[in-house]
Amino acid sequence: MNKKIETAVILAAGAGVRIRDFTEKPKGFIKINNEPIIITSIEKLLFCGIKRILIVIGYNFQYYEELSKLYPEIELILNDKYLITGHLYSLYCIKEVINEDILLLESDIIYESRALDELLISECVDGVVISDVSGSGDEVFVEDKSDFLIKMSKNLDDLRHIHGEFVGISKLSFNMLLKIFDIVESDFNLYVLGSYDTCGISLACQMSPIKCIKIKDLAWGEIDDLKMFKRAAEIFK
Repeated sequence: MNKKIETAVILAAGAGVRIRDFTEKPKGFIKINNEPIIITSIEKLLFCGIKRILIVIGYNFQYYEELSKLYPEIELILNDKYLITGHLYSLYCIKEVINEDILLLESDIIYESRALDELLISECVDGVVISDVSGSGDEVFVEDKSDFLIKMSKNLDDLRHIHGEFVGISKLSFNMLLKIFDIVESDFNLYVLGSYDTCGISLACQMSPIKCIKIKDLAWGEIDDLKMFKRAAEIFK
């Protein structure tokens, strides 16, 4: 029987330098349809039965402090090294406060609810949501074998074939999180700037299987710059 997940972690520490000429707020507070995308994501998580939401904060974290006053489910975890670290270190910051399976999301994505629905109903212990390749720019491409993850990379030359694009939503067991934490601790200097997907998850899948949940025609978007914002706004208009 599929284990019920009630905790989500959202990585939101980054400064988002490519979007700075568009907004000074953290990327999660960019609005689509007059609502910050972080609120859109939180509401979808709560609807799916999530009861605890850890948000790893850094850049302009006061916006998340105000948001946490609206949602008692939110707990804030500070990555005080956000200027010199990457997403993988932000994930590592939850180590002392987590002992359960989680959903892991990025703060700068907007997505259809079925991305969560299909991941949660999957019988897999660990899984990542992937879509058709969007061509939006800055894609994280996915190589798999028999629907199990082999590798993720932004460089096409690193992969033997492309099965899809990583959406930025994962289901990770506590055991998988421990493997990722071990990877970070094995060489802090090497992984401190690493990405949790192309470094952490991509390496951890060599030790334990991670299912690729591909959702055809999934509407979603990541917002890293003005061009990607315009694309997401068009998709969800």
